[in-house]
Amino acid sequence: MLGNVERIAVVGPVAAGKTTLAMVLGRSLGLPVFDLDDYYKRDPLPTPEAWTIVHNELVRAERWIIAGDYRAVADSRFLVADTVVWLDLPRSICLYRGTRRKLGGNPSPLMDCWRWIWRYPNHGRHETETSLANPSLACR
Repeated sequence: MLGNVERIAVVGPVAAGKTTLAMVLGRSLGLPVFDLDDYYKRDPLPTPEAWTIVHNELVRAERWIIAGDYRAVADSRFLVADTVVWLDLPRSICLYRGTRRKLGGNPSPLMDCWRWIWRYPNHGRHETETSLANPSLACR
């Protein structure tokens, strides 16, 4: 048993399976699941200030599973999460899944997904490691 797990952040690169895992965990643990893409990918995209407000409203809830990387606001999520699940999968798996997702009808531009996946090991992984090591640094 996981004990008193009330706030779970699921992070990782594009097409790592964050939303799928969050949904399974949500059903198993009886926690509400929020996919950050549902809140961010709107037309028009939110400004950085508006996005911070939306994100902070989500993390203020008492119980949640939040799926999504969005490293610009991850530190505030990591500060209040009691559990972080980091899906740090190889590029090849994420590239395959991202392509399969696009062929299945996902509206996200494939080249954008590939770019984010390709950059993750050199940029995203480092930023996530830094945030997890000391999430309060970015919350100044």
